[in-house]
Amino acid sequence: MRTGTLRRRITIQQSVDTQNTFGEPVPAWATVSTVWAYVEPIAGKEYISARQIVGMVDTKFIIRYRIGLTVRPKMKVLYNNEDYDIESVLNIRSANKEIHLMCRKAA
Repeated sequence: MRTGTLRRRITIQQSVDTQNTFGEPVPAWATVSTVWAYVEPIAGKEYISARQIVGMVDTKFIIRYRIGLTVRPKMKVLYNNEDYDIESVLNIRSANKEIHLMCRKAA
């Protein structure tokens, strides 16, 4: 992977439980890492649900493999102030060179 292709800054976040002032658990998102990535839209579609038009975009984020950085499904990517749910994490050819994050954004 050439360095020049990683031009977009993304933030990888994971869900954490915090407590409000009453001691009740409140879900929140904590930043795991901010990295450079290549962003590639894969597919998009619109459909009607409950009389509203809903759009979905499938996007692939390619990042460098980094020791100590663990990315799993159920995490999310924050890119251009939009959230993308990580559906799958692929270590291409198990070569520990690049990681493909297959994500979905619901609009």
